[in-house]
Amino acid sequence: MAPGDAGHDMRVPNEQRDDVTAALDALIEAVGRNAEDETRLVGNLTRLRDARGQGVPVTEALAGEEIPGTMELLGVVLTRLMDTSGVARRALARAMRTEGESIPSIARSFGVTHQRISNILNHPPGAKSVAAGRARAASVGLSPPAGC
Repeated sequence: MAPGDAGHDMRVPNEQRDDVTAALDALIEAVGRNAEDETRLVGNLTRLRDARGQGVPVTEALAGEEIPGTMELLGVVLTRLMDTSGVARRALARAMRTEGESIPSIARSFGVTHQRISNILNHPPGAKSVAAGRARAASVGLSPPAGC
């Protein structure tokens, strides 16, 4: 038993660990794919800034881009990270709560308010959110995370 657990067995069921592991695996994949896409995005943004500096109209500069263009790529990167990090936050918060951590303690670990943690814990994604999560995951080329 871990120090400070007051004699309680803090081990969690394999199912709980699997949810956390699956969420972390999805987040690792998303961050890796984002790193590749962000490199492309930096190139696109640099070309856009240079074109703007040469007096090229924004519409013309964006129209000449390869697909996905700057704005689409930016959306993909942000959506991919938002979706997978949300699933990971929920899985981690639930696991920590199951392990006996208080909501304020979880909030400190996450760098958010206790109200935000309560919201994460008390409002699981509904059917509409699950469908939306699957659609967004597919739109950015990811397998849906566990729970979606």
